[in-house]
Amino acid sequence: MKSNKIYILIFVTGLCWASCSDLLISGLKNDIPHFYLECLRMVNNIILFGVTAFFLYKNIQKQQQQLKISEVQYRSLFESNPNPMWLVHRDTYAFVAVNDATVAKYGFSINEFLQMSIWDIRLPEDYERLTSTLKTIPSDTTELGLWRHIKKSGEIFWVSIVTHEITFNQQPCRMVMATDMSDIIAKEQKLKEAYQHEKELNIQLAGNYEMIVAQHATLQEIAWSYAHEVRRPVCSALALTSLLKDADTGEEIREYLALLGACTTEIDQIIKEKILKISQLQPGEYFQLR
Repeated sequence: MKSNKIYILIFVTGLCWASCSDLLISGLKNDIPHFYLECLRMVNNIILFGVTAFFLYKNIQKQQQQLKISEVQYRSLFESNPNPMWLVHRDTYAFVAVNDATVAKYGFSINEFLQMSIWDIRLPEDYERLTSTLKTIPSDTTELGLWRHIKKSGEIFWVSIVTHEITFNQQPCRMVMATDMSDIIAKEQKLKEAYQHEKELNIQLAGNYEMIVAQHATLQEIAWSYAHEVRRPVCSALALTSLLKDADTGEEIREYLALLGACTTEIDQIIKEKILKISQLQPGEYFQLR
């Protein structure tokens, strides 16, 4: 906009100069011979042309200097950018220029890159996806998502791609910036694994809790049995023992002994059942009942 104003100012000034000087020179036609008058007119035109050309030259020179400064700044931003950046031809997808970070990251030299294309840093398994993406890619700045790239050493790593179209050295090109995402993806994978492990652990703990509840219920049942079921035949056995001491006849003794044997058999059966339940609380470890 500022440059346009300068051109308009030069044009208006030149037009005013030409108009005014022509009127002044024409007013001298009665005092100066025609030959000298035309010489004066020619000198005036030469001066007007020279002044105009000088200002135009200085303005163009200033713009060229600014363009050179801008070009140096943009080239510096491109070459010194910490992220890998490169230019590829929009038709052949061959590398046109690469910055220092690309050389350091991928391991290829600049000359090697200039003999390669974007296909050379990708896996064959991704060719179909790349072909499909290149057919539909827009011209403005676009994020193309995550891609797998290959270093010269053969190492595969993940990058996030951002690209846009530009014209470089009168060639249709596309500028690409690749951001290494390997560390972020590795951390995300670790978080997923940790989450899955925690989920499995919670399921295991829930199962253990249910087992503990069941074991606790069984132990309560066993404790109740010892407090009630075992106590009854034990009391009976104690009572029969007292009666046996006071028995007078052999028939009474035999009767008491038979009842005492039934009580001990009942006690033994109850104890065996409870021992079996206790052994089942720890799978694989069973008591041998004799």
